[in-house]
Parts: sequence; C-alpha cells; structure tokens
Amino acid sequence: MDIFLPARRAVIGALLLLILSVMPPARAQSSAAPRFAVTFTPAVSEKPFSGRLYVMLGPEGSPDEPRHGPDWFQPQPFFAVDVKNKRPGEVTLIGGPGTISFPKSLHELAPGAYVAQAVLDRNQGERDFSSAPGNGYSAPVRFTLGGANREPVRLAIDKVVPPRRFRESERVREVDMESRLLSRFYGKPIRMRAAVILPQNYGTEDTTRRYPIVYTIPGFGGRHYGARARPLLPGEIPMIQVVLTPIPLWVTMSSPTRKTTARAVGRSSKK
Repeated sequence: MDIFLPARRAVIGALLLLILSVMPPARAQSSAAPRFAVTFTPAVSEKPFSGRLYVMLGPEGSPDEPRHGPDWFQPQPFFAVDVKNKRPGEVTLIGGPGTISFPKSLHELAPGAYVAQAVLDRNQGERDFSSAPGNGYSAPVRFTLGGANREPVRLAIDKVVPPRRFRESERVREVDMESRLLSRFYGKPIRMRAAVILPQNYGTEDTTRRYPIVYTIPGFGGRHYGARARPLLPGEIPMIQVVLTPIPLWVTMSSPTRKTTARAVGRSSKK
C-alpha cells in the first residue's frame, strides 16, 4: 500500500484548483459573435429592395476595402441574408438565424480588430457580386471583436458602384449588346460585352482582305476590359482578336432547368 497516495492526490487537487483559478472563464461563442445592423438610403434605392445583403470583413489596416474581396486563396469572411421588400432606412440584422456564412460562421471568428462593409447586390448578371456596377455599398467601419461592446455594428449603404468605362482606341473597340434570349429567360436585361482588337493597318490597305479571328474567354475573373493591342510577334500573322466577358454560368447551371439554360447560353452567343 502506498502511504503517500493521499498526499499525492491532495497535491494534484491543489494544482488543478490553482490552474482553474488563473484561467479566464470560458465564454459562450454566441455571446462573442458580432451582429450587423444594415440599412440603405434612397440614394441607393428609392423603392423597396428584394435580394441579398452582404457584410464583408477584412483585417484592420488593409489598404483595400473588403468589398473588393474575397481573396481567391485565403477568402476573408463574409455573411449574407436574403430580404424581401426592404424599405430605405429599414434595419436588416445580419448575424441572427438565417445568416449565410463563408468560409466560417460568425461564432468562429477570432477576437481582434476588423473592418466591415455592407453590399446590396442587385444581381444584374455581373460576375462580381461585391463590386458590380449598380450595386450599393457602405463605408468601411472598424470594430473590435471580443471587447465589452455588444451593440450591433451599424452599416449604412449609401453609395452606388458607377458603371465601368471601356477605353477604346484606334485598334481596340468595345461591343456591348443585350441578349434578347437570355433577357427573356431571366426576366431582366442581360448584356453581353466583348473587346475587338483589330490588326495593324486594318482597312487601310486591302479592304477586301479577310483575317482569321481568335476568340478568347478569360478565366479566373478576367473580362474584356483588360484587352490591349500589341505589335505582332515574330512568326505571327495578322488576325482579329475578340476578348469576351463571360457571363456567370455557375448561376445558370445550378438552376433546375440547367439544360434549357445551357442551351440558351450557347444560342445567345450567336446573336
């Protein structure tokens, strides 16, 4: 029989009591989760809005606004709720039941300083939900998670993303047209855009000359705004280049009528 066993148990118990006494009390995750009170002004929409409202987060001190994210490889957290007939000035609380989160929930955010920005998405067929022309957005607001303040972070959407302008030149022209087929399918105007890069001396030498055409569909977020004319490389032949801005096919392919949608997309490119 170990006569020192009671003493050892007493020492271990005292150590456990000491450790528990110096540890901070456990805090429920739900009490630390931030909430966001989002509104929009008549300058963004005078009519009631039905669609999706986002709150996007970024680290404090970042030179870029959160709405220009999320990053492809290390996406910053963002959250959303769907609303119906929300009026200007009416508060939408993001952080309660029904909040959509990516890549982690509000309860999983680490304590620290963040910058929050709200976005109103009109879903007009653009590739970027967060910075598409016509969408509304708020000023970035700094907040600290883990402090004593439990009040919702207030975000007022009062600005509108302006239309993006294409810079044409003598050799680079923009094509911007509405697809009647896609507009009819979605019940709203859907535009298709492309840049046409003409070869050097196009139309100034032989007006009957025919040129091969190369169609480029940019990936990874690319679009026709980046199209630029350049001199021919050694061995290249003169050609016409068409740089397309892809429409968001991932939205259409998730539709229950994806076969019809895909057929509509394919046919619309011929119009």
